[in-house]
Amino acid sequence: MPKTLIVPVDGSEASERALPVARTLAAQLGNCDILVIAAAPADDADALRAYLDTLAERAGTDVIRTDLVEDADPAAAIARAAENASDAMICMATHGRGRLAAPLLGSVATEVLRQVSDPVVLVGPHCEPAWWHDPPRVVVCWCGQPSNSILRPARELAEALEGELCVQSVFHPLDTHMAENPLGEFEAALERIGADIDVHLLPLTSDYPAGALVRSARELPATLLAMTTHARTGIARAALGSVTMDVVHHSPCPVLVVGGPR
Repeated sequence: MPKTLIVPVDGSEASERALPVARTLAAQLGNCDILVIAAAPADDADALRAYLDTLAERAGTDVIRTDLVEDADPAAAIARAAENASDAMICMATHGRGRLAAPLLGSVATEVLRQVSDPVVLVGPHCEPAWWHDPPRVVVCWCGQPSNSILRPARELAEALEGELCVQSVFHPLDTHMAENPLGEFEAALERIGADIDVHLLPLTSDYPAGALVRSARELPATLLAMTTHARTGIARAALGSVTMDVVHHSPCPVLVVGGPR
C-alpha cells in the first residue's frame, strides 16, 4: 500500500478537491504522507510556489509536503513524481464529464492514466464531502478479463483499510445467459482474487452501465469504486473507457482507476 499520496494541484479550487480525500485515505492507511505538487513553466513558478506554501500552511500538519516542478507538461511531471517517490499513489481531481456532456476525463487525468502503470484515485466533481463510510467498502466494477488488472489493487486496498471487498458487474436485461446463473459470471474474478478473502458479489441489470454503477455506489454505500479503462461491458458493448468517465463524473465517492489491461 502507498506510503505517499501525490496530489497534483494547479492553483484552482477544483484541483484542491482531491486534498481532503487524500488526507482521509492517509489517515486510514496510517504511516502515509501527502505530497502536493504543481507543475508550471518557469515563468509561472513563483506564483505557484507561493500558492503551495499557502496550502501547506492551511493544512497545518506535518504529513503534507509540497513540491513545485518546473515543467510545461503537467501529466509528465505527475507521472515522474509518482515514479520517483517510494510506494506512491496519485490522488487527483478531474473535471470528468458524463453522458450529457463531452466524454472527457480531463486532458491531464487522461494523460496521467496513459503514463502510469499503477492505479490512480480520481475525485470527480460530484464526490460527496462525507464520502467515507464505515466499514469501508471497496467495490470493483468488473467486466471480465479486460478489467482483471484492477482486482489485485482493489483487494490490497480493501485489506489495508480493513474493509469489505465487493465485485459487481452490469448485465444487459436481454442477457438471458447471465439471468440463468448470475453469480457464475464472477467465477473468473473470484479465482484471481483468491479464496482466502470474503467477497460480496453484486450482479446488476441495466442498459445504462454507468447509471447502474453510480446508483449502486449510493445505495450500498461504496467507500471507493475501482475500475479499468479500455474494455467492454458484456452484451451492451459499451466501451468501458466512456463508462469509467461517466462514473467518475457522477460518483459520490472517489474512483480507483487503472488504465486498462496489463
